Amino acid sequence: MPKRRRRGSPWAGVAWTYWRLHDRQGCVIGFKRTWRDVTHYVDLREERWRVEPIAFAEAVRLAGELPGFAYLKDPEESD
Repeated sequence: MPKRRRRGSPWAGVAWTYWRLHDRQGCVIGFKRTWRDVTHYVDLREERWRVEPIAFAEAVRLAGELPGFAYLKDPEESD
């Protein structure tokens, strides 16, 4: 019997704590969830996941997922 794929996120409606990431000039460059390593984040400039040290981050509480997380696949997550 084939595996059934879940529809939607089991985390829908959950208030996530994100880190708002800044480059050295103070511009917002991306966001990451708190449960990820500090080097994994969505880069808003390139719309992709990046793995590199983060210079500065600020905690932000949001309801639900950011749009970028809906279509950008984390390289460490498998289907």
